[in-house]
Amino acid sequence: MGAGADAPDADALALTIRYSIAVDGPPRFRRQALGWLATGAALGGVTADQVVVQCTNTVPDAFRRTVARAFGVKVTALPGGGDTRGTLNKLSQLAHPALDGDWIVLCDCDTAFAEPLPATAFRSGIAAKLVDVGFPDLEFWTDLLGRLGLSNGQPEARRAAKGGGVTYRNNCNGGLYVGDSGHWARIAPEGRRAADALPTWMAAPPSWTRYYDQIAFGVACARLGFDVELLPPRLNFPFQENPPAPLEIQPVLLHHHQSLESGRLHCRPGHAACPGVLTAVRRVNRVLDRLDWKAFGL
Repeated sequence: MGAGADAPDADALALTIRYSIAVDGPPRFRRQALGWLATGAALGGVTADQVVVQCTNTVPDAFRRTVARAFGVKVTALPGGGDTRGTLNKLSQLAHPALDGDWIVLCDCDTAFAEPLPATAFRSGIAAKLVDVGFPDLEFWTDLLGRLGLSNGQPEARRAAKGGGVTYRNNCNGGLYVGDSGHWARIAPEGRRAADALPTWMAAPPSWTRYYDQIAFGVACARLGFDVELLPPRLNFPFQENPPAPLEIQPVLLHHHQSLESGRLHCRPGHAACPGVLTAVRRVNRVLDRLDWKAFGL
C-alpha cells in the first residue's frame, strides 16, 4: 500500500486511523476487495499499516495469504465468521480488536478510491451519507422509533437524493462510515442489541435482512442521541445510478456495486455529461488495469 501525498493528515490530527472492509467468499466480493485495496494504496492515501481486511469463513485461505503478502495488510477472520442473522458485517467488523485506531473508517468492499478522504471527514462523532433512496421511509422510522420510546412524534427527517423520498436523518448508506473510536465504542453494543432484536420489533420480508446493519445503526443513534454528520455525495458517490442530469462533482469514493469481472469500472450513459466522474473513473481504471487478478485466483 502507498502513502499518498494527499492522504488525510494523520500527523496534524495526532490520531491513528484504521480502515476496515469485510470480504465474503464469492468471487465478486473478492474482486471488489482487490479493487478497494489497490485504489486505496494508489489513490486513497491508505497505508498498509492502517488496513484490516476481515474475511468470512468462506474466503479461501490462498486468497487471504496472497492479499496479505501482496498488499502488506492485516488479513483476519471476521468475528462470528459471517454466520450471523441478517447482514451485519459493519457491526461484526467493529467487534474485532485490530480496529484499535483513534479513527475507524468502515467501507463496503464495492467502493474504490479516486483520491484520499479529506481531513474534514475526520471530525468528532460519526460521519456517513444519507441513503440514496429514502428506504426505509420516514413512516417506517416514525413507527419503529416511536414504539421503542425513542421519538416523540416524527423523527428528524431528510429528503433522499433519488426520487425525493423522505427518511430518518440517521438512515445512512453503508458504503462509508468515518468515526472516532469513542463514538464507535458506544454505537457498537447498542447496534448489536438492536440488530438482535429487530426480528421481534418489525414484521418484514426476508429480503430486509440485508438492511439490518443500516436499521440497527439508526436505532443505536436514536438511543444514544447521536446525529450523524451527513457527508456530501462526492465522498460516497452512487456510481451505480444513472445521473438524470449533468453533475459538477468529482467523486472521492466511488460506490460502484459492480462485480469487476472485466477488471474495470463501467460508466452509465448519464456519466458522459459528468466530467468529474469520468476523470475519477479513468484514474481508478488505470489502477485496476495494473492488477494481476490471476495471482489472486480470480
